[in-house]
Amino acid sequence: MARLRHRVTEIEEQSGSRVSLVGHSRGGLLAKVVSQRRPQSVEQVIALGSPLADSTDLAVMTQAAVGVVRAANELGFGRRFNPEGRFTHDLMESPAVPTTSIYTRSDDVVNFRSCLRPDIPSIPVRGSHNGLVINPEVYRLLGRLLARPKRPATP
Repeated sequence: MARLRHRVTEIEEQSGSRVSLVGHSRGGLLAKVVSQRRPQSVEQVIALGSPLADSTDLAVMTQAAVGVVRAANELGFGRRFNPEGRFTHDLMESPAVPTTSIYTRSDDVVNFRSCLRPDIPSIPVRGSHNGLVINPEVYRLLGRLLARPKRPATP
């Protein structure tokens, strides 16, 4: 997270304006948490197929893969993965910046219901989880969302 926050700050300084973050799957969760920790640097977050409501609500095959990766990390690094704590707290907070969830009901990686939260506008599209990154409908939506007027600067 520290490297990601640092990179957002670098881009903000280079561009002279806040950064819009678009993240797919776990990338959307990371974008949401960065926006909570650096709202002055983030214009908006757009999450694609990201389980913003429940990051553990995954398809059975995905849960099995996560279990294998978790076990490998614990064996390799001797540390237990802890999904709780500050990351989960920041993820569940009401968005500090405008945040949009784009999801597909036919998602085969996360339960699409976990992409829905009452405090985050959501937009359904057709397609698969991995297909969200190449879906023309998603790119049309991104064009509209990224073209929105910028938020007023905060003092």
